[in-house]
Amino acid sequence: MANRRVQASRKNNERTIRASISFTEEQYVELEQLATTRHVSLAWVVREAVQRYLTECPQMPTTEPEELK
Repeated sequence: MANRRVQASRKNNERTIRASISFTEEQYVELEQLATTRHVSLAWVVREAVQRYLTECPQMPTTEPEELK
């Protein structure tokens, strides 16, 4: 993983990695609205969404599916 920036978080001394992510304009506007409504940062909304996705979705296979080989 090239060009990643790892830093210690101020909370719980956890390590975090800064990432650059692109959204469509519509997605970005919706995320900003959610953040404003909930009085949180846009970054918090994205981290919460990622955590929910990782928790609720089945694990991704660790090997490449046969049809993609």
